[in-house]
Amino acid sequence: MITSNDVDSLCTTAILSHLFTCDDVMFTVVPVDGYEELNDALRARQDYTSSIVLINCAVTCPILEILNVPPNSTVFVVDSRRPLNHFNVFEANQIRILVNEAERSSLGIPNLDDVIAKDEDSESDDDDDEYSEGSNDGGGRRNVIDRVTRRAVRKENKRLWESQKNKILWQYYEYNWHSTSTAAQMLELAAELDRASAELMWYAAIGVSSQYTDRLIPIEGYTDTCVTRMKPFITKFSPKNAAKSDDLLRISFGKE
Repeated sequence: MITSNDVDSLCTTAILSHLFTCDDVMFTVVPVDGYEELNDALRARQDYTSSIVLINCAVTCPILEILNVPPNSTVFVVDSRRPLNHFNVFEANQIRILVNEAERSSLGIPNLDDVIAKDEDSESDDDDDEYSEGSNDGGGRRNVIDRVTRRAVRKENKRLWESQKNKILWQYYEYNWHSTSTAAQMLELAAELDRASAELMWYAAIGVSSQYTDRLIPIEGYTDTCVTRMKPFITKFSPKNAAKSDDLLRISFGKE
């Protein structure tokens, strides 16, 4: 696990560490601060890392283009920053981005064909072959005209496609924001695995609160997360009719 050094990331790391330990999964934790340290961490694990978890780092950049990702590894990305880099979204072989299904439809991710160009080399080769063959007979002039016309049409279509692509990506990347705390997301994952606990809920609560205190999310986002994502766990692990003597979720401190 390679994690950023903010509070939400540390809480996420604590939850994932617990889940890995429960399943006897061997892992290491590497905290990083910035892309240089992230690249150094990846470079040092080129030969023996098969799975990498990136926590709140790199989801907004094209991971395979700027990072030294081991070629045979799978990268799992847990990140609250938005928007997601579209190259990461469409890279299905090595990158897996964990996103809540309810949020996915609201991200406005562009269609693959609208932002990733198709390879037209084979089509150009066919044109060159056709020109070479046809230029030796009486139909050579007609073939040259057809070839030039097709090339002009492709060039214009490409120009229009590039213009539309730039417009789509400009709209997609126009704003940036933070989604639900990654600690809260991992708490929900723990619940799906039937491994949620009051301790993990406490980590998630700290992660959510840190987003608000660091001014990464507005009060509306904080309230929505507490009501829609955290409330079921609070109800389960800290019901109103719980015994007053239960100090599992209580904080005590002494005067210095």
